[in-house]
Amino acid sequence: MQKFDLLRYLRRFGIMVLLITIVGTAAVWLYCDKNQRYTAKATICYTNDNIHDGMNPDGTKLDVNEIYSSTVIAQAMDQLGLSTSLNVIRSSCYVEGIIPDDEKTKQQALLDKGEEVTYTPEMYEVGLTVDSGKGSSYARNVLDAILQSYFNVYTEKHVEQRLELNPSNGLLEKGYDFYECIYILENDTNEMLEYLKAKKANYPDYRSSVTGYSYTDLRDIYQEFKDYMIPSLYAKVIDGPQVIDGDILRKTLTNQIREMERQEKVNTDRRNYLYKLITNYSDKNKEILEYHYHKEGNINDTDYILKQVEENNERGDIEIVYDKLLTEYVALDKEIKLSEINRKYKEYLLTVFGAIGSGSSGTEEEHAAISQMINDYEKTLNRYYNIVSETSREFNNVLSADYLKMYSSISVNQSINTKLYLLIGFVFFLIAGIVLAIIFGRAGDFAKYMLYTDKKTGLANREQIDIFIDEMSKDILPDNYACIYLLYSALFDHTKKYGYKVADNILKDFSGLVNAMGDEHSFVGYNGAGRFVIFTPQCNAKRADTILEVFDKQVTEYNNINPDYKMTYQAAYAVTTDEENYEIRGIFRAAMSKIAPQKPSASADKPRK
Repeated sequence: MQKFDLLRYLRRFGIMVLLITIVGTAAVWLYCDKNQRYTAKATICYTNDNIHDGMNPDGTKLDVNEIYSSTVIAQAMDQLGLSTSLNVIRSSCYVEGIIPDDEKTKQQALLDKGEEVTYTPEMYEVGLTVDSGKGSSYARNVLDAILQSYFNVYTEKHVEQRLELNPSNGLLEKGYDFYECIYILENDTNEMLEYLKAKKANYPDYRSSVTGYSYTDLRDIYQEFKDYMIPSLYAKVIDGPQVIDGDILRKTLTNQIREMERQEKVNTDRRNYLYKLITNYSDKNKEILEYHYHKEGNINDTDYILKQVEENNERGDIEIVYDKLLTEYVALDKEIKLSEINRKYKEYLLTVFGAIGSGSSGTEEEHAAISQMINDYEKTLNRYYNIVSETSREFNNVLSADYLKMYSSISVNQSINTKLYLLIGFVFFLIAGIVLAIIFGRAGDFAKYMLYTDKKTGLANREQIDIFIDEMSKDILPDNYACIYLLYSALFDHTKKYGYKVADNILKDFSGLVNAMGDEHSFVGYNGAGRFVIFTPQCNAKRADTILEVFDKQVTEYNNINPDYKMTYQAAYAVTTDEENYEIRGIFRAAMSKIAPQKPSASADKPRK
């Protein structure tokens, strides 16, 4: 059987090895692509002083689940313009607390003692996991939007006042009269003005880098609206007067006046009741003071009051019942006075609009002008509302940095290292292809040995020679293609004299010398009964003579070493160019015909053409 030759197997099955490697590596890539998961994660840190007690800056309990609450996720989706289900993104999020090792040790010690652990970590890892269809960029962008939204929501909810005003739109289209539209727009203006006054008082130096406005600028703008725009609108309506439907407007004003009178009565009754309580409370305090004064003798009123103040200071900032009653009384009295002013103003308007009668008042041109003014002011309020909203949103981002920070930037990890898997898959399937090539190659060698190899000589047997000749007969042979034919004439004598075993061993030695005559391009076969044939390309008569001379020397050396087992043979060759025959069977017969029929007596006959 042929010797193990890896390169020969690779040359023979190279395409198979390549296909196995490519297909296997592609299968690994498909597996990685189908099962890949991208996890974007970042670390955030709460920096308020009472975070380790589990509290937010406003004193409420910290709830990290707010990070993937519906409000936060919805804002993030709106920012990115996503149409994915909100619950799909929520279910892909996670939040894990990061506890230092020394703190873990302390907690474990407390648990071992049976004590309660109350520590709340200040750092949390926030992550979002998506499948391969979304990609790493999607995971990074969505998590970034979620964190930005959460920072805004957290600041608005737990740190700073949130802008929750909703400006009015399309009031005239909704059926409101001119006066009612202006009244609603006035309330919108006043509410925003109060919001901006608080912002200006707390943050007078802040200026938005996005809008270019400060809270002072915006407060002044809305103050100008209140001082000039609203009065001019009212003047336009009242001076006319301008009314769309007098009956409906009068009914509306009448109902408002009645409601205000009813509320004033309720508030007045409550104010009077509070006044009685405050008076009774004050009288009781005087009685207690007089009791302590007479009982302790030398202690004057001032000493007693100071003593009570010191005791209250020791207990912290305490607001007693008397203070609460007094605060409520003042607030009610203020509300009643304002309601009386507004009511009298509405009563005045009722007399003004009451003189109109039924239907509308004013010309179509006047109505168109006031409608245009109202619509323009609506648009102005909406435009500045968006400016205030954007300014506040940026401010909350700035403010959140004092209470909530990004401890690490967003990173994206893959659940499967695709490059590593591809490398492993490539190497694995390459090795698998080589192993299969070796298996198939050796199996082929074994089959060839069993079917087409002569067991005595180890050379191609007669069946293999026939197959080779049949294949070569399909083509015309080239020039200088030679056929060397040898007849091992000592086979019969050795068998008769020494037996089959010794004769077979000598035949095997002779076969080895014959096989050495050929090269990697030659075909060497044993045709049975001591007959050998060699087909070799690029071999002219001179080269054939040289080959046989070398072979003869080797046989002579063998005979000198083994005088009792001398080899005798006959040899001849035929070359296509000399024979002018380019058919393989033709040169085979020509070489074979040159073997002398007589039995040789020397160690070797001289090669003949």
